[in-house]
Amino acid sequence: MAYSPERKAAVIGKMLPPNNMPLGRLAKEEGISVATLAKWRAEARAKGQFLPEANAVPRAGPQRTSSLR
Repeated sequence: MAYSPERKAAVIGKMLPPNNMPLGRLAKEEGISVATLAKWRAEARAKGQFLPEANAVPRAGPQRTSSLR
């Protein structure tokens, strides 16, 4: 099945922060196989787009480790 560039971009967007949606969940929600999603993620990474690993957990934000005074 062929997907439009717009649909593909929208789905890839759900893989990006702050969503970081796991491929299995995204596959179920979108009706697209995990293999296809993994291929899209690999293609996006090859183009230099940051996409987290499948087991990444969204972070609340940067944390300070020390204070400067």
